[in-house]
Amino acid sequence: MNKLYIIILRAVVGAGIAVLMMRMFYPQAPLAYTGLLWIFLVGMAYLMEYFHKR
Repeated sequence: MNKLYIIILRAVVGAGIAVLMMRMFYPQAPLAYTGLLWIFLVGMAYLMEYFHKR
């Protein structure tokens, strides 16, 4: 799979999970918190990939 497709897939899935989690657990949370959670989730995906390949 192309690296660009992996980035896009992780970004879309991360955004979906971040929105779902924030709306389920913190419905009144501002959109900025959802964005921070999204960045955290995508960052953790890359960190786990780094440790897995090492």
